[in-house]
Amino acid sequence: MKSLSDIFEPHGAELVEREFDAKDPRALDLFKPFDGNDVEFGLLGVPYDGAVKGRRGAKGGPNGIREAFRFNTTYSYDRAVDVSGISSADFGNVVIPDGSVREVHAQVTKAVSELMDRSKIPLIMGGDHSLTYPHVKAYCEKIGGKVGIITFDSHNDLREYENEDISSGTPFRRILEELEGNPVDGKNIVQIGLHGFLNSSYYRDYAISKGMMLFTTDVVRSMGIENIMKGALLQAGEGTDAIFLSVDMDSVDQSEAPGVSAPSPGGLSSVELLNGVYEAAKDKRVKGMDIVEVAPSLDPTGNTARLGANVLMNFIGGKAKSEE
Repeated sequence: MKSLSDIFEPHGAELVEREFDAKDPRALDLFKPFDGNDVEFGLLGVPYDGAVKGRRGAKGGPNGIREAFRFNTTYSYDRAVDVSGISSADFGNVVIPDGSVREVHAQVTKAVSELMDRSKIPLIMGGDHSLTYPHVKAYCEKIGGKVGIITFDSHNDLREYENEDISSGTPFRRILEELEGNPVDGKNIVQIGLHGFLNSSYYRDYAISKGMMLFTTDVVRSMGIENIMKGALLQAGEGTDAIFLSVDMDSVDQSEAPGVSAPSPGGLSSVELLNGVYEAAKDKRVKGMDIVEVAPSLDPTGNTARLGANVLMNFIGGKAKSEE
């Protein structure tokens, strides 16, 4: 294997050691450092929040989630699934270069491409939501066809921009307008969790003009997240070769996830998010995901990072369930 030290580096998270019990495997046991052997699930951190316009702290998200894995086992009672036998590895963190947002994103695209060469399903931990653009760019290049996207988010993230004015509010506009060959069509993008006085009618109209499917939190509560996911998967999967899942933790109500750049009341519940991620992962067309905007420094309780760890475990659990 060629050296990847210019792309990946050890994460340096403070993982709490515990007495090993072979009968009680933990999530931490799943993600040993990558040893050169290809795996099914590849964990990768992207510690970058330089594109956030508001509160920063998401660069600490990858290690915050890693440290929170100590609270999780590999078995879920409510899912009736045990993931202790999965093939997985932690690839560390992306080496973030000094430079513009575009230069950082170019490095991240390269890293995710390398990750997908060595793992079947990428699990990418941000970082701010601007990173979903380079994540999806690499994903589309590896899929080599049409891609649908399902995102949990309080915001459209469709802001207009010029030159280097790229932010955590622009990823989906860039995906629609910049990706070579137009691998993502607006009609295959589904946004779940929009609510409150957090968006503009201008960008709502843009989303509608592109054919995007938009679900507000009120609609989620009236229809139920399981029904919402059926519609989301149908829309994102129509005419596509794969689906990418993007989880912005600010989609969750601030009472349960205060450690994000833009917390707000009235968001999704943690149960709605976890069930939604699980339902998405059970679909074989969903072949990768990212989780962004976990900012441990903004949440001294650690609740946001623990929820982030559970999001990833439910995604893995859904994938394991789909193979039964």
